[in-house]
Amino acid sequence: MPRVGAHPWGEPALEVKLVKVSYRIPTPEQVARNGYYVAEELLARTGKEEVVHTERCASAVIGQLPDDIRAAQGLPPLPEGAYKPWIKRRKAGWERAHGRR
Repeated sequence: MPRVGAHPWGEPALEVKLVKVSYRIPTPEQVARNGYYVAEELLARTGKEEVVHTERCASAVIGQLPDDIRAAQGLPPLPEGAYKPWIKRRKAGWERAHGRR
């Protein structure tokens, strides 16, 4: 079951977790024999949760909102150097792949 971290408005989240939620579903033969099933009940009865990845927001690339979006939402600006943008460098990769400099 996905969760949203509970923290005060305007306060940055400390970390974000990617949680895999799964449960065993009956085979088509079992459904034909026993009738339909309710997914929510199966999830409650046989569900599993596994943390697949955890990312710390303070050190993650794009882990914080940039100052222009923060200003539009009425939030204070970040300290200098706190925002880490995602720099994609696609042009250099394209030039390497196509033998251009």
